[in-house]
Amino acid sequence: MDFRCRVCDVVFQSSGTKKEYVDSIYGPCSKVVANCPTCGGESSEFRTPKQKKSSSSGAIAPCGMSPQAAGCSSCSQ
Repeated sequence: MDFRCRVCDVVFQSSGTKKEYVDSIYGPCSKVVANCPTCGGESSEFRTPKQKKSSSSGAIAPCGMSPQAAGCSSCSQ
């Protein structure tokens, strides 16, 4: 697994250990943590951010309506 240290911003590989805790909103939770080899701080699992889809489906027309919405008289050509 890959981990990322919040203190020194190092990404490293380790097997990690499971840490259980109680969240005030979600209740019992667990996460995998490892000690950073550089500074020794506790590090959480690192996940590569997902790429956002680049489509015009979420675009908003100047009138505030979706370009695909039917009945937009101010955007119709």
